[in-house]
Amino acid sequence: MLAGCATTASRQEKYETSKAILQGSPKVKQRAMDNCMAKIKTHSLEKRQNMADVANTTVDKLPGVFCSRVIDGLADGRVSYNDYNAVLNGSVTPNMIKVVQGR
Repeated sequence: MLAGCATTASRQEKYETSKAILQGSPKVKQRAMDNCMAKIKTHSLEKRQNMADVANTTVDKLPGVFCSRVIDGLADGRVSYNDYNAVLNGSVTPNMIKVVQGR
């Protein structure tokens, strides 16, 4: 039971720390963008097409559009800890979909 609590606290801390760093460091934010875009490009064409459809963009523009929306959302608080935790657990929240869609 305590191990589960420690994991949750660590995730909460990591979320808050990441948010603060992204807000205050353009270089770290750009590195996060670069890493995110590189990861998106490794997904299959089918997965990228599905992601592009959700994000209302094209496959070619997907890496930049998706990553900027998510990273900006994390930095400005539109991506909540609940959203962050859901993604780490392999799930997606309705709010996260809105962020990815630019709403």
